[in-house]
Amino acid sequence: MKKRLWTGLLSLIIFITFNVTAFAATVDEVKEILKYYYVDDIPQSALEADNVYDVIKALNDPYTQYFTKEEFDEFINSVNNTFSGIGVQIERVDEGIKIMTVFEGSPAKEVGLKSGDVIIAADGTSLAGLQVENAVKLIRGPEGTIVNLKVKRGTDVLEFSVTRRKIVLPTVEFKRMHNFGYITISSFGEDTDSFFRNYVEKNSDLDGFVIDLRNNPGGFLETARVIGGYFLGKRNIVLLKGKDYTEELASQDSEIFNGKRVIILVNENSASASEVLTGAIRDYKRGLVVGNKTFGKGTVQGFVPLSDGGMLKLTIQKFYSPLDKQINKIGITPDVLVKDADMQLNIAAILMGKSKTNDKRGFSMVKIDNYYYEINKSLLNNKKYYDAFIFLLNNNYIKEYYEGTSDKYVKVAMIKQNIEKLATNKAYIAKIKTKKGYSYTIKFRAVSAMKKGA
Repeated sequence: MKKRLWTGLLSLIIFITFNVTAFAATVDEVKEILKYYYVDDIPQSALEADNVYDVIKALNDPYTQYFTKEEFDEFINSVNNTFSGIGVQIERVDEGIKIMTVFEGSPAKEVGLKSGDVIIAADGTSLAGLQVENAVKLIRGPEGTIVNLKVKRGTDVLEFSVTRRKIVLPTVEFKRMHNFGYITISSFGEDTDSFFRNYVEKNSDLDGFVIDLRNNPGGFLETARVIGGYFLGKRNIVLLKGKDYTEELASQDSEIFNGKRVIILVNENSASASEVLTGAIRDYKRGLVVGNKTFGKGTVQGFVPLSDGGMLKLTIQKFYSPLDKQINKIGITPDVLVKDADMQLNIAAILMGKSKTNDKRGFSMVKIDNYYYEINKSLLNNKKYYDAFIFLLNNNYIKEYYEGTSDKYVKVAMIKQNIEKLATNKAYIAKIKTKKGYSYTIKFRAVSAMKKGA
């Protein structure tokens, strides 16, 4: 059996010592490494290729790549949200690159750049018409170097000289919303698990947490494993399958949520380590998954150093959910499938209600999938939350409905798709009939009277 690899990273860094003198050139090294570690059979065209790039091209694997040392460092920095630049968040506009956010303590902040400024040139090169990726390459650069920017502010054109520095962006952000915590994980970096744990433990008074993995491309498998333990305790979090073996990777016994409600948000750009965590939470029924079907990147990559100083990134394993569900090229289908990004968060918000006393008036309770959620009906006076409730109703996600009374919840059997909704010019009315024939009438404010904000 082949040598087992330490599976510490989803983009797995493995340092394997080869006898460099045994190889005439890097291309021979690459072929030998592929023979030993690559997860699938290697096509003959790859073995016959006479340069590294043709070898890799013949594999038809977008995740197997050759990196120079500089490119490898840049890759690791991207996982950790670290780069050398000026410290701004940007978006593309016709004239160039618009600054959306200037980070505190950044070089951009120090020289006086502001949100809303449009960078129209960097070191004399116009940024008009450039894609964001190409413009970023002109603005970023080695730490300690200077970039000269021409900036449009209103009708004025200003010039700034900015000394680039190492910028570390947080991979975890936290916000309190109503009675729950909203945690965004943008990447599974080396320190993501410690920041995540800190936010959860410092906000233990909250009733639940919404974990946003949308647009998270992945990162370190070890980080996903540790965070998985915060939800699940010590359980198998993922199945790793090599060419001739299968192994289970267990999370740590470090549960910190204490049974609090959890909702996971995902979309088509949630990939890799995001899918490891989502798959485990969904398999073990630890939380509701809301959003779009995930990307479907169910492979593990490793890095092997080469004699020329470069790195070979190659696919060494495929991963499956703890219950052996395929993820690669398939993705994970959410419990609640909804495409609109705002609606995804609004659905999570209404399902985070929590009555604090035995008096349940003002609350209802719904069953979605295998989960029961309380809804604070005062939220439904806001149109966006009302629309989220109606979405769940009209798409048959609500399987059971309970109406709050002075001391308990009363299960009701509902007409048609759980609730028959009648719209008038004055109000929205939902009629609910119990099994014993008694009826409730729930009135919501008219749409025109509903709040537009949060």
